[in-house]
Amino acid sequence: MIYAAIGVYEYHLISNSTVSAHYLQGAVSTLKNTMQHLRDPGDLSYYCLKYSVKNPNYHPKHVWLLRSIYDFSGIEEFSAMADSIQTDTRSD
Repeated sequence: MIYAAIGVYEYHLISNSTVSAHYLQGAVSTLKNTMQHLRDPGDLSYYCLKYSVKNPNYHPKHVWLLRSIYDFSGIEEFSAMADSIQTDTRSD
């Protein structure tokens, strides 16, 4: 979903249409409302929410992806969530 939102952002950059702005706003809003489900405090973030799958290789990607969303949206919650996920570690 986060990669898809970045794709919508890039499409909006080239089209600059009201339709693409609407889709971008929807994608960012959806991520803002659901990103807390990615995090498992003190452990790896979830790669797949449906099956509660975690992937140690994907954990740092969540940090990068959330920072990317913050960079173009300016919504501070994305940066804060990236910071939180970055500090989480596997607690085996």
